Amino acid sequence: MESKQNKENPSQTILVADDSKHARSICQALLASKGYDLILVENGEEAISKIEEVKPDFALIDINMPGMTGYEVAAKCKARNESLETVFVALTGNEGQQWEQRSFSSGFEFHLTKPLDHQRLEKIISHESMV
Repeated sequence: MESKQNKENPSQTILVADDSKHARSICQALLASKGYDLILVENGEEAISKIEEVKPDFALIDINMPGMTGYEVAAKCKARNESLETVFVALTGNEGQQWEQRSFSSGFEFHLTKPLDHQRLEKIISHESMV
């Protein structure tokens, strides 16, 4: 697990869970430059552990991780703590309404496809637009 902190914006913590180091690096470059505190993990088990421990403001979760999928991560976190205020954002290469619906029914509030639309992610995180 990697953890990076940036004190310019200490009120917002974002967990990024992706088995791809490249994908984590892209999210880190984008979000760290905006001043967010980041927690970077590479699998579903680490994601659940950190979400329960830290209760980040946002959790960007890759859907297609080996072992435990992002769907399972979101569903387990929501089932274990119904009052959890973390906003879950699905990151996936799966496009289409059936995939979005599956994300939403698993507990995600947003569904973003890869390659990542940086502007849309920024809008979601900054609350400028609830896409």
